[in-house]
Amino acid sequence: MGEGDGLYAYPFSNSPFGIFVNEDLIKKAGQTDPQTLVDSGKWTYDEAEKIAAATAAETGKQGLVVRDFDYKAWENLASVWDAWGAAPWSADGKTCTLTDPKMVDAMTWIHDAVFQDKAMPGPGTTADFFAGESAMTITQISRASALDDSFKWELLPLPSGPAGHQNVIGQAGIGVLAKGKNAAIAADFLAYFTDPENAAKLAAYFPRRVSRS
Repeated sequence: MGEGDGLYAYPFSNSPFGIFVNEDLIKKAGQTDPQTLVDSGKWTYDEAEKIAAATAAETGKQGLVVRDFDYKAWENLASVWDAWGAAPWSADGKTCTLTDPKMVDAMTWIHDAVFQDKAMPGPGTTADFFAGESAMTITQISRASALDDSFKWELLPLPSGPAGHQNVIGQAGIGVLAKGKNAAIAADFLAYFTDPENAAKLAAYFPRRVSRS
């Protein structure tokens, strides 16, 4: 719904991003278990990149995959550049900040990981972590339904960067466009979609942050 210049929708998911790790591939490559780095406070993007590059070189698989990036959906790299304290635009949304030093540093790190160290897939190369084709993937926990017991895996927090550890969430909402041909029917569906019973069903698949008073 809209109010003045604002546009609103019912938020049914606030799914956090994490990094899934194929423990079997990393062990095969003789690399350090990333969980030990998490435990020691040394889980950084630099360390993740080293492990990913070495595992890719040793196994012939891919290293670190930012899911759904594919050199098309650049906004998915927010899970990486946030660790540099970078952003593609200013807080007020009026100024492009892709050339700011922090963003340049973040994109340089990504460039080197791809083209220099081969830690990330290059353009035109796809790898499905859930099919065992890469050592790590960054994605939302609500999008990991394809995981099974075909290999040993673990879920870790996003690595830290120069700006420290950052929590990143992906949000999804559903709304009704007043100018639609069937706005009234759509509004009825939205009411059904968001009633207590169906909201509980959604919560089984889409993590949400619940406020408590």
